[in-house]
Amino acid sequence: MPPTTLIATLGAEPQVITLTTQLLCRMGEPLARVVVLHTQADRPPVAQALPALVHHFAYRADWPSLQTAAVPVADVLAPVELETFTTAFYTVVRRWVAERGRVHLLLAGGRKPMAMLGMSVAQLLLGPEDRVWYLHSDEALRTSGRMELAPGDEAHLIPIPLVQRTPAPPVLTRSFRASTPADALHELAAEQARRVAHFLGRVLTPAERELVISLSTVNSHKTATLAECRLVWWLGDTDRLDYRFYASTLNAVSVNGENCSTGGQAASSAEVVKKFRGFGEVQSGGVW
Repeated sequence: MPPTTLIATLGAEPQVITLTTQLLCRMGEPLARVVVLHTQADRPPVAQALPALVHHFAYRADWPSLQTAAVPVADVLAPVELETFTTAFYTVVRRWVAERGRVHLLLAGGRKPMAMLGMSVAQLLLGPEDRVWYLHSDEALRTSGRMELAPGDEAHLIPIPLVQRTPAPPVLTRSFRASTPADALHELAAEQARRVAHFLGRVLTPAERELVISLSTVNSHKTATLAECRLVWWLGDTDRLDYRFYASTLNAVSVNGENCSTGGQAASSAEVVKKFRGFGEVQSGGVW
């Protein structure tokens, strides 16, 4: 198995990273390095947490090497700080995914926006062999601040499911070449447009393409159907009429003993209008 990399974010509790390192080593992962991203090192809580982390890795010479990556922001709250951190995190993860070794992502440290942004980056870059972890430990261990597990401690790594957006690993896609998350998202949108164009132009037959309904066609059917509703139920121009009325009425009304609801399946506007007209003709007879 090729060497693997653990990438983590640092907050006030450096033991989250050391405990995860210990657990991965116990699982037999051939960790080659631990890469830790953090905000400015001269501000709390990083000013206290980072030296403690560096000291412990130096003490454990049998552990993988520790690499730290400082993001030039004081915090991760303002929009510009969020963007800077996301780009830095994306760059680090992309670098190690490109090495073709397994990447482990730990997002337990730091502020919550770091974890949310980290999951977004994971969806863009990580492949089927990579992992995102959540560290669960008992309360006694968490409050003790111990950097390693002692006998009787309870701690587990719980894998976070990661949906694969493409059949091929992301490292083989065009979007992986993008240098920023924004560029990657732009390329993903372009990839989707190319797939749609290929499907319409190369997969569908001419007869099948004629069945593809454009949004404007759908809107015209909707407008005609809602206008028919106003006529049948004597609704004025100021009465609210939208898809909620459409759905609730079709589920409640029967016409000549037949429910207008389609049982969860969409009906064409022509079918609905036909039922509405039939309902209008027999309404005075009390068919409800």
